[in-house]
Amino acid sequence: MALAVIIAVGIVGAVILNRVDYTVLYSGLSAEEAGTIKNTLDEMGVSSKVQGTDTILVPKDSADELRIELAADGY
Repeated sequence: MALAVIIAVGIVGAVILNRVDYTVLYSGLSAEEAGTIKNTLDEMGVSSKVQGTDTILVPKDSADELRIELAADGY
């Protein structure tokens, strides 16, 4: 019984520690712009999500740096 509790606590802890908080990188994009930016982020190896057809989400801790880098690339 104690072993099961320890395992459950370990699993819950791992899930909580590995959770990524996402924030909006860009919103109000056309579907074409969102697709282009998503592809660019994928090529950069950045974890990202699309919300709807006009919003790109990225990990909160890297959003500012990504905005600057993408702006330098013309996005």
